[in-house]
Amino acid sequence: MRLRNPEDGDYRPLDGSAAEAYGCRTFVLPKEPSQDEAVPVPTGLLLSGFSIDVGGLISKDTTWDADLVRVVSTVEVAENACLNIAPGTKVEFTGFYRLLIRGRLWAVGQPDRRIQFTAATNQQVQGWDGIDFLNIPAANDSSRLEHCHLSYAAAVPSREGTARPQTGGAISIVGVNKLAIASCEFSYNRADYGAAIYVGYGSSPVIAGSLFHHNTAVWNGSVLYNVYAYPKLINNTIVQNDCLAPSEFYLCGALENFNGKMVVINNIIRDNFANHYSGAQMVESKDYYTLANNIENYEGNITNLDVDPAFIGQGMNPYQLTNSSACRDLGLEVTLSSALSATDITGNERLCGVAIDIGAHEYCGEISAAVPLYPNLVLGCAPNPFNPRTQIRFELPVSGDVKLAIYDLQGHLVCDLVDSWKSKGRHEVPWNGRDHSNRALASGTYLYRLQTEHGAVSRTMALVR
Repeated sequence: MRLRNPEDGDYRPLDGSAAEAYGCRTFVLPKEPSQDEAVPVPTGLLLSGFSIDVGGLISKDTTWDADLVRVVSTVEVAENACLNIAPGTKVEFTGFYRLLIRGRLWAVGQPDRRIQFTAATNQQVQGWDGIDFLNIPAANDSSRLEHCHLSYAAAVPSREGTARPQTGGAISIVGVNKLAIASCEFSYNRADYGAAIYVGYGSSPVIAGSLFHHNTAVWNGSVLYNVYAYPKLINNTIVQNDCLAPSEFYLCGALENFNGKMVVINNIIRDNFANHYSGAQMVESKDYYTLANNIENYEGNITNLDVDPAFIGQGMNPYQLTNSSACRDLGLEVTLSSALSATDITGNERLCGVAIDIGAHEYCGEISAAVPLYPNLVLGCAPNPFNPRTQIRFELPVSGDVKLAIYDLQGHLVCDLVDSWKSKGRHEVPWNGRDHSNRALASGTYLYRLQTEHGAVSRTMALVR
């Protein structure tokens, strides 16, 4: 029986095939999720504030819009529900809990307001249980993680739906086809198999423009372990991850493929430790699907490089490229697709030269290594709603000039609260619901905006008289 286009996931028989008359189940895998898809409108439950606690079943569309979301028990998103997480939100797991997605997750941050998934400080040794995408119905809309940071996650034995125990430290993907991960960072995650990501059983996620470093696998796949699935890895930087197999004769690597098809294009894959005599960075890769990468000790397809990528090597973004990097302008332009976000992981335009650069970072001119180009800014207030006053709290990743102001919904300035130099760290400023002339304002919704030399962030607050 001849199929239409199995290489791209279309397993339907050709028109007129005799198989159509014998009740064969035919299906087509969806196209790559697009960053231009409409952001889910929060028509359901809105949870907002400076800090909120969450746990249990999410059965209808829900938005988390808070500086800190504390996960106090496992969260499950039902098949017909969407969880939307606002930019700048920090999702902190207070115990060994997971986020189980059976419906849709839309976690799209911004370069200067990344969404963080991590363990509470006192939980980092044990970690949290990662994000699981499990057998999501094909009729559901796409899920997307963009400008997120996932850290200190760990796998546990006997996860539902996985092929073997302890798979997928930060993310486990089983039977899922509409998922894109773009411009994200994965660090300090661990598992037996697939310390950052496990992909299994018919899944075809797109993982693009992301940075993987300091993840650890006990057996296989210090970054990704693929079983009977079809992931696409485009423009990622994969460095300094460890695969701690028990013997130098046990084959292991950063990216591992088992009876699946793993497309690997425009990635930097170097300096990943594997306790195997070959020093391989990838296991069971297919030369035909491994194109235009910079891979240490790789001798396959001639479109790939094996050279020092010339990282900047210091500061908050040490894996950025320098002017002398051989990775500049050498990527395949076919990867300029909807899977990539409009900016790289630090906020540079995704295409600055004559062609896309290899790896997660785009070189757009020399930048300082001492200060992050787009640091995260934390901003919130409590109580909210309030009467008669509230405390506005913000956290600065670096010292500098700061402006904190209140506006009405038409954008008119109500009052300035801060306009001065502030040191790195946390700050609190009270507001009593009055304008710059000390007149009491009417009930309503107001904007408070924090502006720094490296970015800005705005939030809403409700004054109730």
